[in-house]
Amino acid sequence: MTANIPGPKPWPIIGNALLLTRLRSSKETFQFLIGLCNAFSLPAGLIKFWVGPRLGIIATNPKHIETILTSPTALKKDPIYNFAGLVGNGIFVRNGRRWEELRKPLNKLMTKKIVESNLNMFHEKSIILCQVLKKYADSGESFNLRHYATNFTLDAICG
Repeated sequence: MTANIPGPKPWPIIGNALLLTRLRSSKETFQFLIGLCNAFSLPAGLIKFWVGPRLGIIATNPKHIETILTSPTALKKDPIYNFAGLVGNGIFVRNGRRWEELRKPLNKLMTKKIVESNLNMFHEKSIILCQVLKKYADSGESFNLRHYATNFTLDAICG
C-alpha cells in the first residue's frame, strides 16, 4: 500500500527513528523536514517516514491535505497526538466528535466566498507572521509557537 510513496530507507525494527536522534533544536528539526520534502515529496506530494513500527505520512500537496481534513474516515487521530501540549488541542488534532463539533461552525465561517474576499488580508497577516518567525529561526532562540499562531488567527479572523 505504501510501496509507491517515497521516503528515506528505513532500518529493520527502528525504521527511520535514527535520523531523529541528530536533531538538537527546533531549527534543526525544521531544516530536516524541509530536506525530507525537497528530497522525497515530488511528484507525489507524499512522504513516508517510519518510527519503529509506526508509519507516518507527510502530505505536502494541498489536494492531499484537503482530502485528509474533509474525510469522514479520517476523524480519529493516532494516539501520538495525545502527548500533552506538543501540538495543542486545535482543529487539526482533535478526535472524532470533538473534531466535528469544531469543524461545523468553522465551515460556516470559512466559505469559499468569505475566504476569497479576505485573501489579501490573510496574505498581509501571513507576511507579518513569517517576518516574526524568521527572527527566531535566524537567532535559534526558542519560543512558544502557540502564542504566535493564536495571535495570527485572531488577527486574520478579526482583521
